[in-house]
Amino acid sequence: MAAERLRLEDGTELHLVRSGPPDAALTVVLAHGYALDHRSWHRVVEQLPSAFGEAVQVIAYDHRGHGESGPATSETAT
Repeated sequence: MAAERLRLEDGTELHLVRSGPPDAALTVVLAHGYALDHRSWHRVVEQLPSAFGEAVQVIAYDHRGHGESGPATSETAT
């Protein structure tokens, strides 16, 4: 898995991890629950490609204010 930073329009940076080929026919985006981070999906990320039997790109990210992403401000925390 490769770690990346994604800068949003308001300047907040989200941390994400990506595995699989970027040109895969299927992309799965995993969003964690409250007070967690992308690591809650580590087993799913490992098993998805074999479950589909084909190349799949998997992206797991940390919401604002979680994990390694930037903080949620009073304007963005809803």
